[in-house]
Amino acid sequence: MPKKKQAPTPAQIKEWKAKAQKWDALEEKISRFYAEPEDDDYDAGLDESGLIGIGEAAACAFGYL
Repeated sequence: MPKKKQAPTPAQIKEWKAKAQKWDALEEKISRFYAEPEDDDYDAGLDESGLIGIGEAAACAFGYL
């Protein structure tokens, strides 16, 4: 007989929400690298960074830098 799944604990839910917020913040940072000059969130300084800038943003988001 399959084991019945337990509902997530409040601690698990809190952990998942914190992870989701980190991922959402990272997505927001990375999306700015792909903005067009006419977009509201365009930052000319990010345009030149390319993949290095995206990698640094990701590494910082996860505490590696």
